[in-house]
Amino acid sequence: MDFTIAASGGDITGSALGALLNANNVEVHTAAGADTAIDRYGTVGTAGNINVNDNVAWSTNTLTLTASNDININGVMTATNASLVLAPTSGKVNVGLSSSGFTGRVDFFQANGSPRAGAGFLTIGGAGYTVITALGVFADATGGVNQTLQGMARAANLAGKFARGSDIDASATSGSDWLGFFNYFQGFLPVGTDVAVPGTSFTGVFDGLGHAVRNITINRPMYSRGTGLFGYLATPATVRNVGMAGGSITGMQYVGGLVGYSNHGAVSNAYASLPVAGPAGYVGGLVGWNDHTSITIAYATGNVTSTGGDEVGGLVGHDDTGTYSKVYATGIVNGRQYVGGLLGTTMSATSINNAYATGDVTSSWQVAGGLVGLEQPLATITNTYATGTVTAATGGTFGGLVGSKTGGSVTNSLYD
Repeated sequence: MDFTIAASGGDITGSALGALLNANNVEVHTAAGADTAIDRYGTVGTAGNINVNDNVAWSTNTLTLTASNDININGVMTATNASLVLAPTSGKVNVGLSSSGFTGRVDFFQANGSPRAGAGFLTIGGAGYTVITALGVFADATGGVNQTLQGMARAANLAGKFARGSDIDASATSGSDWLGFFNYFQGFLPVGTDVAVPGTSFTGVFDGLGHAVRNITINRPMYSRGTGLFGYLATPATVRNVGMAGGSITGMQYVGGLVGYSNHGAVSNAYASLPVAGPAGYVGGLVGWNDHTSITIAYATGNVTSTGGDEVGGLVGHDDTGTYSKVYATGIVNGRQYVGGLLGTTMSATSINNAYATGDVTSSWQVAGGLVGLEQPLATITNTYATGTVTAATGGTFGGLVGSKTGGSVTNSLYD
């Protein structure tokens, strides 16, 4: 059966749980049962979830949530000098996500009210996580402070497990430190720099716990490798429960609002709301190049531009055998060819299910689609729609849903 923390109608209120925690450690366990609740996507739930639907605040002691299925966080959990253990048997910690951002989050504070960072007080799935609450300075990427967002780019941290304990304002990345001569005017240095060089891709886990990186600046128009908060992900990398809000990201190619290049990773419960640009192509609002990565419950709302590049999409530029479920994009998309409101190009066994795009799509040469620019053999598109205006140069190929189709299938889908 599920266990629900709610202001009313649940198994316990958030205030009652907080009172128990302020006196003792508390453990909540669930077992499999017969729950058949249907979520907002029409999916029948599996029993044994723990649902945090109310705010919970406590200090000093440890809250342990052990679920036989998922842990769903839809309220604000505030741990002050306290510990949190999340143990979902499914491996999924899901923070509620809406079109305006996260509906839940986990905050860590010190007794003096300032954000708490470090290790030893957060465990997810049996592994200890390092909690990050500060942006840091650009020197952290090579030898500065370890426990900062920029410090994650250090080689020693690329296989680590990190979580966010607060939102991070990255406005400083547009200042003289990051955009100055000594940093080659590049802004924030992406975490993971080259999938082709061993030890330089991010292979760890990053759980935003419902927090956003705000107002980031990445300016690497001459850099031909991955550009995003994460430049390169490689198996078994996981990025979840994180948002990108405001700022801008510019690269040359393999550019994304969250991830530049993902190779056999996993991205879930994520969004990017900022403009993304790359003149040489493979540009997406969330991920630039996706290779065998699953992307679920995610969206991008920023405009995506590649003045001279191919494979440009509102969510993902290039895809090879990725899987997409419950995703959408709303930004305006402009590129040279193979331009799509959601995906620029699908290859091999790409699967898109329960998805849509609403932004206008323009190709300066040919092949543009409201949802997908180019669909190739073995790709499947199911339960989708597109509503943006689609434009291609004279003589170009374009379509309201798919610009050009050399194979694959489209079912239960429409365009307006």
